[in-house]
Amino acid sequence: MILDFKFAGVYVRIDSDTDIKQSGHSPVFLCESNVRADIVYKIKTAKLESIPEKGVKNPDSSYSYADYRGIYHKIFFDIAKNKLYADLSYDSSDSYTLTIDEGYKDTILDMYYLVRVMDLPGAFLKFGRLMLHASYCDIGGEALLFSGLSGAGKSTQADLWEKYENAVTVNGDKCFVYLKDGQVYAGSLPVAGTSGKCLDRDLPVKLIAFPIKAKENKITKLRAVDAMASLMKCAVFDTFRRENQNTALGLCVDVVSHVPLCSLKCLPGEGAVNAVKSFIDSTSKADIK
Repeated sequence: MILDFKFAGVYVRIDSDTDIKQSGHSPVFLCESNVRADIVYKIKTAKLESIPEKGVKNPDSSYSYADYRGIYHKIFFDIAKNKLYADLSYDSSDSYTLTIDEGYKDTILDMYYLVRVMDLPGAFLKFGRLMLHASYCDIGGEALLFSGLSGAGKSTQADLWEKYENAVTVNGDKCFVYLKDGQVYAGSLPVAGTSGKCLDRDLPVKLIAFPIKAKENKITKLRAVDAMASLMKCAVFDTFRRENQNTALGLCVDVVSHVPLCSLKCLPGEGAVNAVKSFIDSTSKADIK
């Protein structure tokens, strides 16, 4: 079974020896199969029994890393059952083999779950795409990103823009940012968190705001060093691989160099929307001058 997708301008092919279900948001990103894939995932099922040699356990999550006979692996665990259920091996810069344990194929061989074990953050870094924790809004054909970790209030701010400004939430949980033709763009992917909001749109980024729950509404443009720190904090990638850190840092420099990044002290009301609108208007006027 072959499925072709396009996420943030990158063509991804799934080549599976077993049928894959199409639940979740993945059908939104399906594309014609007559294009050359940038990334190919070969999916197969087998009995997974042990971690490859030199396995390194990530202590705070359900996956680990291993270098086995010169091939880098990312291995996923079912913590409750203490069993492996997926092994992603990095065959080359644009080719991966994902092996699903036979006992989990009925669950994992569904695009809703499959995208969670494909290491999209790491794979897309190689194509200049940085994944962010962010609610991505379409405001008249431009992207407004509210970036932050869980509980920061990014979804609340996106909802307020829908309510008061008729904005459209393209993705309520994550997005890619990337440089194209001298502009930073935002692109969606089929992972939407609890928001359930996910559309396929790539738009130039107008502003990235980092919400902070407060007793007032105040927006402040961040200095470059603070903008870099805030962006890296919200970036999604495996820090285990040093090359990922270096690439992510370079992409953050690109973003900070082309887009204003702001801290947004805010209340959950229309005042927060007005504060951001005033900042965008003042920035636009300054650009004209």
